[in-house]
Amino acid sequence: MKNEFLKNPCGPVVYSHAATITEYEGQLYMSWYVYEDKENEKGQIVYCKYDKATNEWAKSIIAFPSLGGSSQGNPVLFTFNNKLHLFFVILKRHYWNSSEIYSSSFDSKSSSWSIPQKINTPEGIMVRHRPMLIGNQAIIPAYDENTMTTILYSFQNNISIWTEYSRITESCIQGDLFSFNEQECQMYLRSTNESRKILKSVSANAGKQWEATRMTKLHCPLSGIAAIALKSGKILIANNQTELHKRNPISLSLSDSKGLDFDLGTWHVDKTNIELSYPTLFQDSEEVIHLAFTFNRKMIKHISFTEGELISQLETP
Repeated sequence: MKNEFLKNPCGPVVYSHAATITEYEGQLYMSWYVYEDKENEKGQIVYCKYDKATNEWAKSIIAFPSLGGSSQGNPVLFTFNNKLHLFFVILKRHYWNSSEIYSSSFDSKSSSWSIPQKINTPEGIMVRHRPMLIGNQAIIPAYDENTMTTILYSFQNNISIWTEYSRITESCIQGDLFSFNEQECQMYLRSTNESRKILKSVSANAGKQWEATRMTKLHCPLSGIAAIALKSGKILIANNQTELHKRNPISLSLSDSKGLDFDLGTWHVDKTNIELSYPTLFQDSEEVIHLAFTFNRKMIKHISFTEGELISQLETP
């Protein structure tokens, strides 16, 4: 088990938020956004690489210095068609409902990102978690900052051209989506109403239609969540597992029943009495599980562990 902080770039940057992690060419990459004062002003996307040979994260780098005059946020890293890609938003005006999604691809030889291309989605559409890959198609859960509802889009070779795929019209956003096979999918979502529970929806036809959302037993105090299906078939959820309206602790809950229940237990990973928010989860090719989250808006905290180490930490309900 490894526990560490990732640092912001040098300069006027003070805050950091909304990490994303993936694996490419045998290396792990992390991205988040940094800002000086307000999260929706002067935000910039940064990234860094983890070298498994040295077991260290490199220094974080500003991805798009030429976009310094804009405010950027919500990066999403993912691999598709043997390339490393990044989605992120640029704010046209002063808040997230004016955001536009952009895409960029990474060139590992030059260690640089391509010129960002605007996605053909309306203003106010945002993303938080990576796409689900089925065959040659990617399906990504997006959400509308104006209506606080979820829209799924699909894309193929051209990652900048999205087609609306399906919708969930209930009040929920920032879904994390995964599949068990080419048809059976699940999505866990952040509630935007006073239910304050993580919501779940299932699909039997690759996300083309979704059942009505149902409340899980896991808490969602109006804060971000993350969900993945482990290679063992278990489902792992990260959230702020508290009935109180606060963003701590950061917790992990495990299910061996395809999310019918989370009776395997919960691990309260960090109980520090500060903001611990916007978790992201990833399991790499060596089956190591990675959790990253915002730590007091000042740094990104990264914890890696095996499934066995996770199970040893679980507290049964």
